[in-house]
Amino acid sequence: MKISLNTLDHRQQIDRPFNKAQAWMQNTLIRAHCLLQRIKRWHQRYRQRQALARLSAYEMKDMGFTRADVLEEVNKPCWRE
Repeated sequence: MKISLNTLDHRQQIDRPFNKAQAWMQNTLIRAHCLLQRIKRWHQRYRQRQALARLSAYEMKDMGFTRADVLEEVNKPCWRE
């Protein structure tokens, strides 16, 4: 069975936008997922630094931290490791 070029061209024109839309949606979902993961890491760092700030002098000494070490870590923005 022979397919005419006109039919093939028409079919490609119909499929292409759908494939582009599908690719765009997949790309958008991947980016959204990566952004959500990054925000989760930032929030986790924020919570850990807040817990570090609440340590007593005894707990800091027991862990081997100085007050200056703790203050340096606590004052970092959440996006900095």
